[in-house]
Amino acid sequence: MAQTKVLELSLERVRIDKCRTERKGKTKRLVIATLVWPRPRIADRVSVKTLDFQNNAADLTKSTWTEKVLFKKTVHGPFGVQVGVTDHVTESQAAKFLEFLGSSLFKLAGSEAKKIMATSLEGGLIKLPFEYLGKLITDSGSKDPKIPNSGIVDLDPAKTWGKKKSARIEVPLKALLPIYRMVRSKRGKGNRTKRQLIVKAGQVNGSVVVSGKLY
Repeated sequence: MAQTKVLELSLERVRIDKCRTERKGKTKRLVIATLVWPRPRIADRVSVKTLDFQNNAADLTKSTWTEKVLFKKTVHGPFGVQVGVTDHVTESQAAKFLEFLGSSLFKLAGSEAKKIMATSLEGGLIKLPFEYLGKLITDSGSKDPKIPNSGIVDLDPAKTWGKKKSARIEVPLKALLPIYRMVRSKRGKGNRTKRQLIVKAGQVNGSVVVSGKLY
């Protein structure tokens, strides 16, 4: 019989393989994590982190506990963890979005809420957090921060942890849409620019590593 446990889930590493726009050096992204059906009658819990990336990767292994912790929640039986990573965001975009999220989460007016719920249910309730957050990103006035990469894993305390109290879990990130990049090539005396497919929709395009502790 499943037992009720306290789960502490923390970020360790995030990596994006290919981006729409090649950005070397330091960038900022939002990492959105969802705890899916952690226990009966609790559908999901959402956590958002603003992280600094270096060459499309973030390493939090040496960060403080408060900087990397995502959840400290009660779980019962199997549950899921879904993670999405946005495109590059500016300081003002990140701040505006987080402020908007805090004041607007679960407060959409009737017709809009029904529309989002309907489109989300078509693909399963599990898509609701990312559909909803995408709507908030648009409404917040932030022009660019989309969620091009997302991944989900199913976890079961009895199987994932067994008798252990901690486990490292890797969440593969898949491209939600095809990723293209404009490339230039010489043709005769001039240059030719064309759009090149670099990542197919559904293709693995990075990973998120989290550490999970059960109490």
